[in-house]
Amino acid sequence: MTHLSKKKIRSLMSKVLSELSDQLVEAESSSVCEKVLSLPEWRKCKNVCLYMSLPQMEIRTHELVHQALKQGKNVFLPKCEGRHTMSMYQVYNTNHLIKNKWQIPEPDGLSPKVMDDEIYCDLIIMPGVAFDSNLARLGHGRGYYDDFIHRYKAWCSQKSSRCDIYKVGICLSKQVIPNNEIPMNPLDEFLDSLITPQNIYQRHYNAQGKTFTKLQNIEI
Repeated sequence: MTHLSKKKIRSLMSKVLSELSDQLVEAESSSVCEKVLSLPEWRKCKNVCLYMSLPQMEIRTHELVHQALKQGKNVFLPKCEGRHTMSMYQVYNTNHLIKNKWQIPEPDGLSPKVMDDEIYCDLIIMPGVAFDSNLARLGHGRGYYDDFIHRYKAWCSQKSSRCDIYKVGICLSKQVIPNNEIPMNPLDEFLDSLITPQNIYQRHYNAQGKTFTKLQNIEI
């Protein structure tokens, strides 16, 4: 996939993912969710932004949402509210979610949301079409997550107390492409961590403040 455009990567990835068996997706989802639950950032967070997964071709997140609610965390799920805009609304269970045009369950938009009053988010779990070990992420092309992160950062910059958000991507094995192969522009957000069924990649900083990525071993 060297030097391919975003459009071409999405097209190729769609074909690859459509051929995965239900059993493989279920097994890899279980492995990824287990790793997420072991992250220190998960254990210490109070407010977490999650998402309800597509019917197929990506990590299934129902167990993560269930565990977050069970552990007493404040859980927020996305609702698309414009062509490129979404908001994260708090949910207390998944019984009253409404399917959108992509058949993804989402909140009704009546509950509190992130950036309302003083509602912050410690951790966001992000989907995508493709990822690389340099922590680049390729979405579906609508810019919902990049826009949300940019607005959240701007909101945080006006606050006296720190409210950084830790960005974690989760994906199936076939969604990871070779390092630095995903084209990124200045508006695209890099992740802080990427969790695959086999590995956990995390961003770190050296003494000069430059970033680098390394595999992180976590006891599960």
